Amino acid sequence: VIIATGAIERMLVFANNDRPGVMLASAVQTYVNRFGVAPGKRAIVFGNNASIYEAAADMMEAGIEITAIVDSRQKIHEDQRALVPGARIIAGAEVQKSHGYKRISGATIRLPDGKTQRLACDLLAVSGGWNPTTHLFSQSRGTSRLDAEQACFVPDQSAQNARCIGAANGRFSLTDALADGAGQPRPAPDVQPLSIEALWHVDALPAGAKAFVDIQNDVTVADIHLAMREGFGAVEHVKRYTTGGMAMDQGKTGNLNIIGTIARVRNQPLDAVGTTTFRAPYAPVEFGAIAGGRENAVFLPFRHTPLT
Repeated sequence: VIIATGAIERMLVFANNDRPGVMLASAVQTYVNRFGVAPGKRAIVFGNNASIYEAAADMMEAGIEITAIVDSRQKIHEDQRALVPGARIIAGAEVQKSHGYKRISGATIRLPDGKTQRLACDLLAVSGGWNPTTHLFSQSRGTSRLDAEQACFVPDQSAQNARCIGAANGRFSLTDALADGAGQPRPAPDVQPLSIEALWHVDALPAGAKAFVDIQNDVTVADIHLAMREGFGAVEHVKRYTTGGMAMDQGKTGNLNIIGTIARVRNQPLDAVGTTTFRAPYAPVEFGAIAGGRENAVFLPFRHTPLT
């Protein structure tokens, strides 16, 4: 079985990162490239890896004004800068928090010197890196290993006759994905495709800020810290104490940020923390589909009053 399930982009964790108008950079690319719709007019792009420059280039081509590209990395390769000519790039910076009421209206940027600056925007596109979609591989009892350079877990030993290829195998560039699919080994490139520097949550979280690691179940960084203070520090215990990773997406976008937050508190690498168990199904299945269709009197059940 060849598993070519791709990868899923991660959120970035900062104050008020659940505000409408804060989107994954890949989601913005889907809007502009597949549907021809610009989800905003003035955008800030925030990330910790090279893929944000391709996203910003697509946004610029779609007519979206790029207010700034906020890159938490100190070093940015010239090939990445060349994709967004004329755009303001702030290296070594972070989005501290977003502003707005029913929709984002701006963001506070923490600059490399520690000072802050507020910029206006109606769209904030973020990328915290990419997770290979290893769910099917893991459900077949395959093991995972940490790829520290790419800040993610990748497939390791297969328990069955299965093989992951492309982004599902941590090969994120098109050239590497094609070579991987053809079974051809490639030498390590001079510059990693993602050139990522892990950022599990921004360093300068304002006091009392709600910085969500699980957007669906509203689990915050503070919730993770509380679980650990209460003695529920194992990753499976944190999951159950906070319900992080237990919503409909089953942690597809948030789990690694949860693991990274635990690792930061413990001052340990991610593989020392470990991952939670991948369980079937990959996508939620309605109980009605499992139980079967209703017919006759039970198709639309109703209660009779005593007067009937």
